Amino acid sequence: MDTPIEAQYDPWGRSVLNALRRWIIVPIAIGLVGGAAGLVAGSTAKPSAEALLRVESSAADGAAMKIVQESTMLELDTAPIYNAGAEATGTTPADLRARTQIAAVPDSQLISVTVTAGTAEQAIAEADAIADTGIEINEARIDGELDQVTKSTRKLIKNNKLSDKSAEQSRVSRLGDTLGQNQSNLVVGSRNLVLLHSAEAASLLPSPLLLGALGLVGGGLLGAVIALLLGARRGSIQSVREMHQLYPNASVVDRLDLETVISLESENASVVYIAAVGQDPHELEPIADAVRTQFLAHGREVDGYDPHRNVKVAERVGHLQVITTTLSDTVLRRVQRDSSSLLIIPVKPKVTRMEQLEAFAPRLTDRTYLLVEPVAPDWD
Repeated sequence: MDTPIEAQYDPWGRSVLNALRRWIIVPIAIGLVGGAAGLVAGSTAKPSAEALLRVESSAADGAAMKIVQESTMLELDTAPIYNAGAEATGTTPADLRARTQIAAVPDSQLISVTVTAGTAEQAIAEADAIADTGIEINEARIDGELDQVTKSTRKLIKNNKLSDKSAEQSRVSRLGDTLGQNQSNLVVGSRNLVLLHSAEAASLLPSPLLLGALGLVGGGLLGAVIALLLGARRGSIQSVREMHQLYPNASVVDRLDLETVISLESENASVVYIAAVGQDPHELEPIADAVRTQFLAHGREVDGYDPHRNVKVAERVGHLQVITTTLSDTVLRRVQRDSSSLLIIPVKPKVTRMEQLEAFAPRLTDRTYLLVEPVAPDWD
């Protein structure tokens, strides 16, 4: 079962709501930037269209097919393709090339041709033009290779004729068979390009308002995360509840609670350190005087107390030191070593900053009292 201190302890060490409240400007600013970026992206985004081509090849495995795809893509990404496509669509080859992306579809025989343009109709026309031109040039290449094989065989038939008619017929017949085999191998081994799907416009782009709203929400969430991270380390302490969460090992008291603490500790305490955080120790003298007065009222003799003040003193049982100082490692070590010492740290909500106490927080003990100063206290 959790103890009261464990129940108050926040694993993050910070109050989420207070951290957001402290750094609210961060999510607002980043949200506005994200919304503006979304609006700009939505306003400047252009439609695109994609055509799909299939490469037919005798490649026996994935590695070979990948080589075939890459070779075909290089063939498509050449000046003759863009020159013909630009001429067919009324643009320039350089502009068309800059707006075109040719890519292999993973684990397939497909190649995608994507074109971005000012309108969906223009993108479709240009993507189709590149695909059609690529198929035509591919077919022309295969036809040219077949013609070259045929011309080479015809040249062999015409030249080096044999004088024996029967032998010559046999030679021509063998060359014909060889020509047929070479043409067959050429067709099978060539990269034949086939149109699988004509160009279609890509999915409709979100409206600028939608992208702006998404950017606003995304930026706000990102800003909230940053605000929480900042709130975990920086900013002013907001409330007494937050002090309980930040420093569960210390006791949070106000002036009235402090009187109760002094009455309980009046017989055992030998030294009281009043440690300043972010302020001059001399500013703590009013608090020190109040502490001395309370101890005197409970019968303790206090070193350094002004005897001329009109204070009723009960039976004295020992000397007590009240020391004003600055919070430091030395003070904390002395408090830890001396079980009869008390440490009072004045804290002003919305003024005292977390980083001023951060380094000392792990060493605050049950003999440490965070005295809430009366500056806009919040005891919710």
